[in-house]
Amino acid sequence: MADYRLIIFGRGYQFNKLLTNIKSNSLKNTQLFDEIPLTEIRSIYQQCEIGIVSLNSKHQSNNIPGKFVAYLRDGLPILAFCNQNGDLPDMIKRNRLGIVHDNKVTSGQVFGQRYGIDKIVSRN
Repeated sequence: MADYRLIIFGRGYQFNKLLTNIKSNSLKNTQLFDEIPLTEIRSIYQQCEIGIVSLNSKHQSNNIPGKFVAYLRDGLPILAFCNQNGDLPDMIKRNRLGIVHDNKVTSGQVFGQRYGIDKIVSRN
């Protein structure tokens, strides 16, 4: 089983909750950073093996986030947590761009579970 490092960038509404989870669970392989300038994004993506898209479960309409498009542009497979009824999960599944999970999982359920990462991460 491979080891992974999770790096999260942004200032979303779950920032403080994620920070608390990381600290309380002593997650040494998980880092949380504030927003970064757009000029630095591509160099960071070049160091990544997957891109994660996580949409709020309250989103019931179609939503294609900009980071999804950026991940595709830079060739990253997608690990998505989103509503199963919409264009995004259909696009990911139909084009074999990654793996889609229901967005009703909690952050507590996500930590410590692989959610199919081994299936989409390419190993050299």
